[in-house]
Amino acid sequence: MGGTDYELHCPGCDAIMLAVRVGVTPLHECPECASTWLASDVFTNLCTSRDERGMVASSVGAIIPHDKPAQAAVRYVPCPECKKVMNRSNFGQRSGIIIDVCRSHGVWLEHDELRRVLTFVDSGGLQRARELEREQAAAERQLASLMRGAPSGQPVTRSFTSISITSEDAANPLLHELLSSLFS
Repeated sequence: MGGTDYELHCPGCDAIMLAVRVGVTPLHECPECASTWLASDVFTNLCTSRDERGMVASSVGAIIPHDKPAQAAVRYVPCPECKKVMNRSNFGQRSGIIIDVCRSHGVWLEHDELRRVLTFVDSGGLQRARELEREQAAAERQLASLMRGAPSGQPVTRSFTSISITSEDAANPLLHELLSSLFS
């Protein structure tokens, strides 16, 4: 399973993170800002194991920085292993929890984000996100089919998930943005 035997510096505050194990989950926790680093495979296993999620959610972030202000500005931070800038990602595309991801090494979560991610998973958020993605894909296929079936130069009007659009409207970027926002 993932994890390292060497020192990792916190991407947020550069403190040396502590290697800990909660149940069977190895992770690194920052004693300064209470952020958490999990290797990719560890994070995946944690998200799929209900028992382990409960144990970790109740244990992480026990080190609470009382004198540190919350980070308000968006910042891009380096992976503690390879030092490349990580990607920021909305966990599950719909949770509203922005996590920092190194595709090669793992996930860094600021104070309380891991607990929030695990709560999102436990509440069925990932399942709902997958269902919405399937619905969006079906709607996009329906729109593409509508566009392919329109005679050249002739606007076609059809009902599309409670929105009436024409083939002329589909080329409009604002309408496309509206449809995207409805399904995301």
